[in-house]
Amino acid sequence: MINNSDAIRPLSERGLICKDYRTLGAARRVLESLRQRSSKLHICHGSFIFVMENYGPREPHLSRFKELIRQGAGTLDIHDQQDPASSYTRAAIASEPLVQREVDRVSIHLHSICQLLQSQLGPTPQILDLGCGTGATTVALALTRELDAQRIVGADPNEFSLRAAAERWAAHQIAGPEVGFQKIEAGRPLPFADQSFDLCLCVSVIEYLGTSQTRQALASEMIRVTRRGGTLCLVTPSPFRLFDYHTGRFLGDWRRTSGFPWAQSPPEISRMFRGHQVRFLRKEQVSHGLSKRQLPLANLIARVPGLGWALPWQKVLVKRVA
Repeated sequence: MINNSDAIRPLSERGLICKDYRTLGAARRVLESLRQRSSKLHICHGSFIFVMENYGPREPHLSRFKELIRQGAGTLDIHDQQDPASSYTRAAIASEPLVQREVDRVSIHLHSICQLLQSQLGPTPQILDLGCGTGATTVALALTRELDAQRIVGADPNEFSLRAAAERWAAHQIAGPEVGFQKIEAGRPLPFADQSFDLCLCVSVIEYLGTSQTRQALASEMIRVTRRGGTLCLVTPSPFRLFDYHTGRFLGDWRRTSGFPWAQSPPEISRMFRGHQVRFLRKEQVSHGLSKRQLPLANLIARVPGLGWALPWQKVLVKRVA
């Protein structure tokens, strides 16, 4: 936590004054830690004003979003034909801890996958968030100014989740990127033209598809709608754990039971994107996680061989080359 000083001192409840450009980064971190609810926060340097729009959710949209989550928006994870007895193949009433977790997910993505993306990519004008659910990643992408997005589309088969996503965006909305949500059909080709997007992001989706064939079909569609030279980003749990990430079942990722999620190994993921440049961000994930905790020598520790394999999530960048 960075304390206010003579170099960074309160301007008002809406911002801070910076007396030196070197303190701008620190001021941004202070503003983020404040998590105020005003629509804009300001960083001033001399006659220059740097505007930082706050991402705190606003009413009445926040309450509407919470109510949709309570009613089951975002709780239906499996959309293809799998065991109907599984709780993952039907929506459920959400508990209050789950509701709060959904509210917090924008901030979680802002400080995890979005920071990794902005460190790895240049401007990405057109973005697809595939399997967006209630829109946490979509909104976080829109709030990540460094990506310089012009249009972001969140796509999902669950119309109820998309209603919640629209309320989430209304609660966080800022001037800048055009953000919209579109219903898609599970197991069908995506309703987008070839090479429509600079970045195609798919977070915690592919592990819920029941067969390797359906996963390959989704990967092929992701490639099709991404422009040549563009980037695909896949975020999915690691299978190298005794209990699978989502359900806690013993060796669940290797038993691969219908109606339950299961994660794929890195070689399997690489084969899905054969012919394109696949990169697992293990070192970057370790370094980022240690840096967030302000641990010394984070970059050096991240180079320790094998450390990244212990991470709970696989974060993968794929560059489309043809």
